[in-house]
Amino acid sequence: MHEKIFITFMITSLTYMLVSLRLLRILQPDGPTNEQERRSLRYKNAFFALSIVSTIGLIVFFLKHRLLCHDLAFSWFAFCEYLIAISNMGFHCTTTLIDFPPLELVVKSVDGHLTVNNEENVTTKDGKSD
Repeated sequence: MHEKIFITFMITSLTYMLVSLRLLRILQPDGPTNEQERRSLRYKNAFFALSIVSTIGLIVFFLKHRLLCHDLAFSWFAFCEYLIAISNMGFHCTTTLIDFPPLELVVKSVDGHLTVNNEENVTTKDGKSD
């Protein structure tokens, strides 16, 4: 079961990374416009490359384990599996930490008072704001 789930994760993860990088290239044909975008793209490319290399390693060590019974092949297989998961997390972290500026979380209370940037708005039961 783990094998099938991880294969699905690998395929969808690599597809998502590839589509994201291709869309960035299509949407910005002249490349990134500022240092923040360049840094984000560098990290994304690095995490995608790590994921590809780890996937190749994973396949090689899996075959060595299953077909040739090499010592430590399964340990290296597991290491590659962890690298794939870490590269996926790193790829997503570039989106949350670099691509978007710091965002504020807005929480609405049940009594209708909403505070945004220290300005209080009161919403009535019919949904209208004061």
